[in-house]
Formats: sequence, C-alpha cells, structure tokens
Amino acid sequence: MGCCGIAIGVNASPLPVLSPDSTEQLISTVTITVDDADDVVRLMASIWSEIQSSTVNSTPLRGNTMTYYIIRTSDNASIRVVEDTDFDELTTTFTAFDTPGAGTFTYNLFGRILRSTVPVQTESIRSVDFTAEELSLN
Repeated sequence: MGCCGIAIGVNASPLPVLSPDSTEQLISTVTITVDDADDVVRLMASIWSEIQSSTVNSTPLRGNTMTYYIIRTSDNASIRVVEDTDFDELTTTFTAFDTPGAGTFTYNLFGRILRSTVPVQTESIRSVDFTAEELSLN
C-alpha cells in the first residue's frame, strides 16, 4: 500500500489577468493519484495578485473582491470557494480537503473578480502555488 504522494500544480502560462466583467479564468491545475479510497486529498493554494492602479489611499477604500475556487474535474464537484478583497496587492492562501476515492484525480483552480472597484480595474495574478497531497488517516 503506497501512500501520501505530493503533486505540484501546473500554472496557466501566462498567468491570467482577471477581468472586471466576472469572467472565470483557469489559474492552475494539479493531478494526483490516490492509492487508498479512504485517504484524503489536501489541496493548498496561495495566489499573489495586484490591482493595476492602487486606490489604497482613497476614502472610502476601493478594491476588487475576488473569488477563487477548486473544482474536481472528473465530476465538476466544487471542493472549496473563498473570497478575498484586494485594495492594492494581496496574497490569498487557503486549504481544502477532498475524499474522492481511489484513482487519479485532477483539480482546477479558477479565479474571477466578483465585484470590481470603481473605476473598474483588472486583477493581475502574479504568482501561484497549487499543490495536492494524499493523506492517510490510518
């Protein structure tokens, strides 16, 4: 019984610029083979992004609210959704857990601007780390 491999995601190239029109963009993909149906896949994402023209000094503050989400591609299952608001530049880091069973599974990390600041601004993805790790609970 093998266990507990780690897979490193393959990032979109070039990294996307999220549009204020809420269009979803693929940021990264990771594929992992799970040996034991009872094992858990831990997915970790860290996304560094920035607004093109900072409005951090404005009153009230104006920023983009982004949503990031992980989808298991075999059945389009939503594994985790997070939101974060960027007033200048931001690193959003989160962890998700999935129990997909035994087999090889691919996960996609997507992002989009949920609400754009006024005036509207794009959000540039500057760096992404997306990993999957098989965890045995035995």
